[in-house]
Amino acid sequence: MISAETIGFIVNNTFLPGFWTMIARYSQEAFAFLLAVLWLRWLYVRNHETWKIPAVVTLGQLISYPASELLQNIFQRLRPYHTAEFTPLTGAEPYVSPSEDYSLPSNHAVATAVFAYVFYRYGNQYTKWIVILLTVLVGISRVIVGVHYPLDIVTGWFVGGACGILAAYLEEKLYPRLTSILPFPT
Repeated sequence: MISAETIGFIVNNTFLPGFWTMIARYSQEAFAFLLAVLWLRWLYVRNHETWKIPAVVTLGQLISYPASELLQNIFQRLRPYHTAEFTPLTGAEPYVSPSEDYSLPSNHAVATAVFAYVFYRYGNQYTKWIVILLTVLVGISRVIVGVHYPLDIVTGWFVGGACGILAAYLEEKLYPRLTSILPFPT
């Protein structure tokens, strides 16, 4: 486990603190915007190929958030800034808004891992690697700004990946039934 002093050193001495701050602060909004764009694309094109990614991501998010919250309440691991009087708001004020929920697993890592799995499975060569890279950057940024330990991120990636797998399985089983009762084109 990385000590609070080590995380503080990384936060204060990283090459691009503004970059890491921006990734940590705006990653939720960026991924929500991406999901909205994917749904708008489906509304315009209306076929199963454009349905798959936003539907599986949405289903994965609906599964992953309660799973992540449940695990946080089971493990009840304090965030780095709650231990040893470490505060992530060193350097540029503020890095991220301090949160009162628990640290393990990282909700950001879980949510982005759902995207990464779905894009890895259904995306094209270009988009899947961009989303995977963004997922890794979000995870690193959450450690650098001091709101998570590395284990929180890795655990979040596993939980998010598992939720993405479950969502993809459910979509494959549910889509044929949905098309029989709803006016979805195939």
